[in-house]
Amino acid sequence: MKESILQNLKKYNHNFQLEGKNKIRVKLALNLDVLIEVSEDKLKFESQLVAWNPLSGALETSLKKFVKATFFWMLVISIIYFAFASIYFDLSILLYNLAILIGSLGYISFVGSYFFITYESFKTNVMLWLK
Repeated sequence: MKESILQNLKKYNHNFQLEGKNKIRVKLALNLDVLIEVSEDKLKFESQLVAWNPLSGALETSLKKFVKATFFWMLVISIIYFAFASIYFDLSILLYNLAILIGSLGYISFVGSYFFITYESFKTNVMLWLK
């Protein structure tokens, strides 16, 4: 199983490195790494956002943890924004802040979707290589 994955990684010019006996780290676009842990019958995939990427900035975390944390913080920020909007009624400032909030949500959604699609399509390719 591991030999087949390594052969296909070389064939399709993926940048990868071996980490120990059973782990392969594949570097995908924009500082997204995929760790493949190969055991006897199973494959375990882990995504890792390397520091200084367009989504998490200086943080180094997994894609799943970042999406969960981002959803939570965007929900909290939206609640705080609408709480202040109900108290403070200057329309130009509220619209400016709303545009920044919507732009931030759009950026994170777009880049997060890109990373997620890249990760899932790579996982699908690896599974197809093994069939």
